[in-house]
Parts: sequence; structure tokens; C-alpha cells
Amino acid sequence: MRGRSEAVMMTLFGISKTYGKAYCFPGQKRILSLMEEYHGFEISRRTLCRDLLELEKEGFIKRVRRLRRTPAGKLLFNSTLYKFTGKAFNYLFGLGKWVKGLLSAFRVPKPSHNKSKTENEISSKSPARVDNLWKSPFKGCAPRVCPS
Repeated sequence: MRGRSEAVMMTLFGISKTYGKAYCFPGQKRILSLMEEYHGFEISRRTLCRDLLELEKEGFIKRVRRLRRTPAGKLLFNSTLYKFTGKAFNYLFGLGKWVKGLLSAFRVPKPSHNKSKTENEISSKSPARVDNLWKSPFKGCAPRVCPS
């Protein structure tokens, strides 16, 4: 998957996560503004449509066109409903676990949260100590990057 398509999927996922759902239905203007704000991509609507089509063909999302009727009986288009498939969740959560695993090696506990514990207890459990980092099985690289 290309970086821009991944940014589109992460933007849609962020919107759906805000509301705690496995779907969302933002307008294209909203998607474009969020992509520019959070991912730094300034793209056209046509490019957005191509990226959404690519995500749909690869099986990451399903799109459902939404319509409504006016009181006069005419059909009007609403924003498209985007549903995430299991493949999308596996991909996004896989990225999250990899990043979390990479950054957890550098986590240092805050002393203010551990006032009742002694300094030896805190330092022995801290993964950010130099001797603990040298004992790491990954030797400073991410699990998926290390050769087997």
C-alpha cells in the first residue's frame, strides 16, 4: 500500500475511532482537510477518489452510497458510508503494535507515580536502563526488521 492510501485509511479510521464505530461517513471535503492537517497531503478530490477505489479493490474498506428523498420525491446524494473490513483492522493494529513495541523500549517510569516504591524497585523494572537495553533480544531494532 502506498503512503497516501495509507494516510487516507488512517484518516477514515481516526474519524470512526472518534465515534467508537467500525464505519464512518465523512464528506470528501472533510477527508481532504483532515489529510492536509494531520498527514501533510494536499491532494485533489480526483486523487482521493482513486485512493479510495484502490483501498476498496484491495479489500480494506467497503463503500456504500447513501441516498435520501426530498419531500418532492427526488433523490439526493448523501456522503458515502465507509466500512472497515477485517483486513484493514489487522493492518492498522499491526502497525500500532510495531510502533508501540519499538517505543516501549525507551519508556521511563515517572518518579511522581512511584513515590511509595524504592529507587531500586523502580530502576530494576525500568526498560530504559542501559544494561537492560543491551540484554534486549532485538538489539535496538524493531522485531519485524531484524533478520531471522
